[in-house]
Amino acid sequence: MRSLGAALNRVGNNVNQVARRLNEARVPGERPSYPASSHHDVRALAGLVFDLADQVQEMS
Repeated sequence: MRSLGAALNRVGNNVNQVARRLNEARVPGERPSYPASSHHDVRALAGLVFDLADQVQEMS
């Protein structure tokens, strides 16, 4: 269970890095090259992964 929690945390960190890159790609005054829903979806995915990791760590 602990290794599963650690793996989920690593996945969450990778998802956060993707979200950070999406934020950095935004240029004020210009339309992003990706749909607005992508940013929201990545943030939601990161939250889900970290919540799962927390639950797995509590179970272990």
